[in-house]
Amino acid sequence: MGDHSLAPDATTSVMTLVTVKPGREADYETALHRFIAQSLESIPGQLGVYVLRPPSPTSREYGILRRFADREARDAFYVSPQYAQWRMTVAPLLEDDPIYRTLTGLETWVTLPGQQTVVPPPRWRMALLSWTAIFPLSLLIAELLKPLINGLHIAIRGMLISATLVTLMTFLVMPALTRLSWRWLYPRKNDA
Repeated sequence: MGDHSLAPDATTSVMTLVTVKPGREADYETALHRFIAQSLESIPGQLGVYVLRPPSPTSREYGILRRFADREARDAFYVSPQYAQWRMTVAPLLEDDPIYRTLTGLETWVTLPGQQTVVPPPRWRMALLSWTAIFPLSLLIAELLKPLINGLHIAIRGMLISATLVTLMTFLVMPALTRLSWRWLYPRKNDA
């Protein structure tokens, strides 16, 4: 069934890509929903499972994004008897072995329109894009909150500034920056 080992520096999010055999989509979805429910109840350390259905009527590619509390939970999941049984159950429904991709971090904050699968951009590009947003935003937030937090303990000031920064980055800034710079983050092979 192929190797599903993960890179040693992998984070706690794993995208699994599968292509279902023609006409077996309903069987796969039934089995998938059953396994997700059972695995969330019986295998600890999972933070959520997100199913990306085929993007068009002619596609049969599914993506399963699974998030874990930590690397130990992730590793325990992929060597569990329940996961081994799942792989045997769905093997006859799939065209080929699943493809496993570890996600490196900030690219999981947004989904780009028209993207079939989540393929992480180079880490240095995500780091540069994040820094481009965080540096001016942190200065602005500190300045705007200054009248409200001036007399507070440094730990509380830091907590308020970082909470505001993370909220803005997650819900406003990174989605907007990713949409604006998607060609740079996800260059086509002949553009890179």
